[in-house]
Amino acid sequence: MTFTDLMAQTLGLIGLLMNILSFQQKTKKMLIAVQSFGGLCFSIHFLLLHAPIGALLNLIAVFRGIVFTNKNKFKADHILWLPFFFTLFIASYILSFVVFGVS
Repeated sequence: MTFTDLMAQTLGLIGLLMNILSFQQKTKKMLIAVQSFGGLCFSIHFLLLHAPIGALLNLIAVFRGIVFTNKNKFKADHILWLPFFFTLFIASYILSFVVFGVS
């Protein structure tokens, strides 16, 4: 096992622990913040494993968490956030075939 593989597995474990611990949080803001940190760990984990689509999907989820954690600053209750994130997820699906050559 190379150092990169070891780092990837370590970050994956940290991401898993963060997602498990997020359900122990008392406030919604902390729950989303801890899940976002776990998603960031998973993004790096997938990048180290050469799985860019997994990293991209987790980065979108982290961005979504940041938006909804800072609800007032980003006006997260606006109706346009739903189609925006829907479009990001559809674009990542298309990218998986066009750019990354997933078959």
